[in-house]
Amino acid sequence: VTKTLETVSVEASTKSVQLKALALEFMDVAYVQANEVAVAAVTNFERAAPQYTGLVPKTLGNVVLFCIFMLVVLKIALFVLRLVLGVTTCVVCCVCCCSCLRRGSSATAKNGKKASKVVEEKGKAAKGKVEAKATAGKKK
Repeated sequence: VTKTLETVSVEASTKSVQLKALALEFMDVAYVQANEVAVAAVTNFERAAPQYTGLVPKTLGNVVLFCIFMLVVLKIALFVLRLVLGVTTCVVCCVCCCSCLRRGSSATAKNGKKASKVVEEKGKAAKGKVEAKATAGKKK
């Protein structure tokens, strides 16, 4: 029984080493192909924009780092743009809306009371008329 366990253990470790070697072989093939694609992309970019020649080295790792860097810069730029637009919108809204509200609320009635007090008084008067009509309707 111990011999069979030892042979199984040796075979398993042998298969494990073979599997790791096969995985490394496939990873090397995939890396070479991905590196070729990165070199082609950088070459096409440099051909399209010659003023940026040599900006990004022609390796897969450098292309990935450059893309991550550009995404971070783009995210920060969009955050700043959103912040500026929000502040601008707030300021414009405050200037436009508050000035319009001030103009409407500063109107005074003929007797010197503010418009809001006049509206309250008219509301009380209207309420009294409605109650008077309700009581008159109940008497009939």
